[in-house]
Amino acid sequence: MAEINIENEEPLSRVSSREEDNEPMNPALTEPDAMAIAQRAGTSAAPTVSPRRKKDLIVQARKDRRKWIQMVPLPYTQARDPTNVWSLDDRLNGVQSSVASKRMPSATKVLSELYGLESNTKSAEEVAQRVEGLVQPFNTDEALLHGSPEVLAEALSKDNSEIVKHYHEFWSKLLKPECAMLVQGMRNYIRNLKDTTDTEKLAKSVQTYIDSTFETITTHVAWKDQLDEYVGRSLESCVYGHAKGHLDTLEWDTLFTMEEKDWIDRLEKVQFLTASHLEIKCLEDPNLDIDEILKGPIEAMLAIDRYFSPFEKLQCILAVYKGVNESLTEALNQSQGIERKLPSADDVLPTIILTVLKAKPSRMFRSLQFVDTFATTENMRGEAGYAYTNLYGAVQFLHDLDMDKPNFSISTEDFRKGIEESMSKMEQKTVDSFEEKKSAADSEPSVVDISVQDVRSRRRNGDEIDFDWALERQQQHLAAQALKEDNDEASPFSVSLPSGFNRTYSFVGTKPEDIRIADLPHLLQEYKMLAYVTEELLSERAALLAADKKKRLAKRKNNVEDFLIGQTGISSQK
Repeated sequence: MAEINIENEEPLSRVSSREEDNEPMNPALTEPDAMAIAQRAGTSAAPTVSPRRKKDLIVQARKDRRKWIQMVPLPYTQARDPTNVWSLDDRLNGVQSSVASKRMPSATKVLSELYGLESNTKSAEEVAQRVEGLVQPFNTDEALLHGSPEVLAEALSKDNSEIVKHYHEFWSKLLKPECAMLVQGMRNYIRNLKDTTDTEKLAKSVQTYIDSTFETITTHVAWKDQLDEYVGRSLESCVYGHAKGHLDTLEWDTLFTMEEKDWIDRLEKVQFLTASHLEIKCLEDPNLDIDEILKGPIEAMLAIDRYFSPFEKLQCILAVYKGVNESLTEALNQSQGIERKLPSADDVLPTIILTVLKAKPSRMFRSLQFVDTFATTENMRGEAGYAYTNLYGAVQFLHDLDMDKPNFSISTEDFRKGIEESMSKMEQKTVDSFEEKKSAADSEPSVVDISVQDVRSRRRNGDEIDFDWALERQQQHLAAQALKEDNDEASPFSVSLPSGFNRTYSFVGTKPEDIRIADLPHLLQEYKMLAYVTEELLSERAALLAADKKKRLAKRKNNVEDFLIGQTGISSQK
């Protein structure tokens, strides 16, 4: 593998110091960018512009151009950790992956504690807005935040695949001054692309532009004697990477009618299905670790959505197909059964279905429709097209699955029980997650806001303002809060007594031998009244306790339901 020289890339911090740079400026190469900046600033690019001003415009244009190129440093979006709260928002993830955060790994932890992100005191959206305000003053320092060679070097160290290596070479050439006009044309095209919303017209437009641009590259000095298939692939990835923001705003629901949240919900419900239910004989050996055997196809399937271009998505789909065939062969080699079943072509589609169930890929409908719309006829020929057809068939099968009458090797009753068990496990997992986060939030010390008036009042009285005083205020606040919660949770018992009842007890101090025959009617009347009141009080107390318990359970269920819907979009009432 050829060595990737990142150190020779010109740091952005040096781009703005062209005053001291002896490299001659070529107006034919840099003037398009300078013209655009001059027009945005309301300045004519006429000869009346001073040489110094023109040079400043060229420097700024070069810096602007490099920043735009570095917006897509890889042919895919890097995978995010779903357990990391800083990956929940694009703005937070951008800060987390910046060079500044790499050099100060504790920065995000400190911000999480300050803004209550880990303890769910604040939402990711709220924290992202505040962090964005902190980062805003540094947005012009690309060396700290955007496209730094250090960030790219780290990505390349984790992925040394051919496509990434060649994309870096293509990306590096675009940064050079001789590619200024080429990049300017790309920027203008992407800017105008937002006016097109019809996917069919968009596909034709993008492919026509990529073909014409590739023709330009074939005679460009930067790629002299260095053209290969990866240049075209890298160009496609670059164009689609910059167009991703616009493409994500389009509707992708013509091939499949199911909503994304319903798709994920369905996959969760049928997690109990196994190779036996799908009649994949060569995977039925109980000694096989199915998750490990299908690890390769699962990773390839999850990568489909991350790549920008239809060709690279198609390559991931092909990797799923090939990986499934390799997994079936591996299962045969590992099988310890006496009658080992040889894998056949009939096992491929069911195994892809099982892979989809295991991977639970998001935005799969969009990825399949994207490839169907934007991939060229040439790309869809051969094995790649066959692999796409198999994956499409697997997804279509699960999409059209009748949840009341399943087409599996399983009875309807067992299928229904399996769905109930899967839903129960999913809800319990969500409840456990909710309780865990709630417990973590409850264990966090309550933040007490000390007003300016309190501080001034204490100073006027000559009292010391120190950490001990702040802790005392916190303890007072916690005690008052606990008392308020106890009062709020207490059940008010307001029992109405029957008419005729009074608290006059005529025979409390009377001895048995002192009771006369004439006292018996009065004594019996008081006894009946006391018995009646006692039963009324006990019944009403039991009813109030039951109602209070029901209210508490309903409140807790609503909290869990709100959390479930907010996190997964799946309601437990389904």
